[in-house]
Amino acid sequence: MGEAPVSLQDYYNLLLWHDWFYVYSDDGRVYREGEAEKARIEALAKQSPEHKALFDGFHKYHFSGKPWNTEQSPKPERPQ
Repeated sequence: MGEAPVSLQDYYNLLLWHDWFYVYSDDGRVYREGEAEKARIEALAKQSPEHKALFDGFHKYHFSGKPWNTEQSPKPERPQ
């Protein structure tokens, strides 16, 4: 059975609080939980083009800027 629909506002909160850098953890538990959470938020991104755009925007925001030697992408705005 699939995930229940998640509003754009709630999805934004999931993306806001997701540990985007879990993959760099030395703690196996943190890594496994991060993988599970990422799989969930990626599955939820398929709900609508707006959900997918939020996911892509947060990914770009977190993986840009000085540490990546790129221009910092803006954090997506909270949907109304």
